[in-house]
Amino acid sequence: MAYDFDLVLSGHAHGGQWRLPGLVNGLLAPDQGFFPAYAGGLYRLDENTDLVVSRGLARESTRVPRIFNPPELVIIDVTPAE
Repeated sequence: MAYDFDLVLSGHAHGGQWRLPGLVNGLLAPDQGFFPAYAGGLYRLDENTDLVVSRGLARESTRVPRIFNPPELVIIDVTPAE
């Protein structure tokens, strides 16, 4: 079933995720494996839909440590389309 959404806000890409800045947005994520498709950030899903994935706030509560993946809180300003 397809939906016509302009914006999709996702939970977090797990706090244990590993990144390589400048090379790979996501190298490893628990339960997603190597090179996860949506590791954190803004993604264009199609012509009219954007996806925002937060890296989350967890620091010490994960079994796998964060590597080059600082906690983040995403703030989004939503404005009407013109």
